[in-house]
Amino acid sequence: MKNRIIIVDDDHVNNMMNSFFISRTLPDVDIVCFEQPYEALEFLHDSANMEDDQIRNVILLDINMPEINGWDFLDEFEKMNPEVHKRYKIYLLSSSIDPGDIARAEANVFVEEFLSKPITDTAVLKLFAA
Repeated sequence: MKNRIIIVDDDHVNNMMNSFFISRTLPDVDIVCFEQPYEALEFLHDSANMEDDQIRNVILLDINMPEINGWDFLDEFEKMNPEVHKRYKIYLLSSSIDPGDIARAEANVFVEEFLSKPITDTAVLKLFAA
């Protein structure tokens, strides 16, 4: 089974750091970064019909982005075909320490877990567990 991590974060430096931490821990994982959330949503929509069931997809989603924020991204994701929902696990990866963000993440059916930036080796290993 092939693993892919899709990072959606408007900050290029964060994407580089997180990509480095992920590839150091999981060297065989494919990493795709999007600095524009709408491009990530388009990718999810377009690839859903062509995706191989042998690819496990994880999305690391930032909350605070200027174009659309992580919550808006999740609202758009919810509108997608349920087959798309099945193909992706979403983790919020944020520097936010707002208890409201954490509670909101825990209440969202599409969010697996709230993770703090930068991602740790332990968190990376959990992404594809089970």
